[in-house]
Amino acid sequence: MTMLAAPLGRLGATVAPLMKRQEPGLAAAVDEVFTAIGETYADEERVTRALAQFHEALRPALEPPAPPLRRRNSGAGR
Repeated sequence: MTMLAAPLGRLGATVAPLMKRQEPGLAAAVDEVFTAIGETYADEERVTRALAQFHEALRPALEPPAPPLRRRNSGAGR
């Protein structure tokens, strides 16, 4: 477990800003990754599943924001 301390610390620092985001399931997915690694790091299947769920929950947070909608001026009121 000592070998995981540094990588988990880096992961925590990287993920902390993402925890403030509102994407559904992201906070729970991050929690599951930390739990899976912290409690059962030898259970590769659980860790892999947790990382896959985290990746899916993270995908919307990594997408670039949609461009702002431009309102058309219909000429009304001129």
